[in-house]
Amino acid sequence: RASAATRVNADGNIEKERANYMFYSQQFENGFWNKYNLSVTPDQATAPNGTLTADLIDDGTGTGNHNIEEKNLTGGKVITASIHAKYIDTQYLAFAIYDSGYRVVIFDIQNGTIGNQSTSSLIPSIENVGGGWYRCIVTYPDNSRLDPFVSFSLRDDDVAAIFNGTGANRQAYIWGVQLENGLVANDYIETTTTALYG
Repeated sequence: RASAATRVNADGNIEKERANYMFYSQQFENGFWNKYNLSVTPDQATAPNGTLTADLIDDGTGTGNHNIEEKNLTGGKVITASIHAKYIDTQYLAFAIYDSGYRVVIFDIQNGTIGNQSTSSLIPSIENVGGGWYRCIVTYPDNSRLDPFVSFSLRDDDVAAIFNGTGANRQAYIWGVQLENGLVANDYIETTTTALYG
């Protein structure tokens, strides 16, 4: 679906349909994704859904911020963001939601654990989805923007910040990012040119 809706479930309760507000949720090479000192090579590994659609990210050797983010979003006051990641040679993924600043959680994508976070207002979780893939999830009940955006980078350490320094060709696979309203990460919905509802 291309618009939100509600439904009455089997218990007679009204439910809001799930959504993904991200654009190009599997195509990180697309221009909607702003890339800073970081490159994307598309379709380099088998994704959790069994297709050859996972992208490789590499932080190069430049100096400065090394991150990728999407700002063309809408959302609500309570949001949950998620991304699937797989270890290649770098242990930590810094996953951030931005409102008035980067709110960051570190995920250990080698061992499937949660590391440090920059604020206690974030609620992180991680799911092992098989094949070395982890779904990294951040819920942010205190979001102050109706147009939040998500950002992520790779790190060699468990420091809750977007990496700023000299790149070392750190690499990981990524796939299937999602932003939705509410306190729970629902089943992933693939998007391209628009937000989708299901």
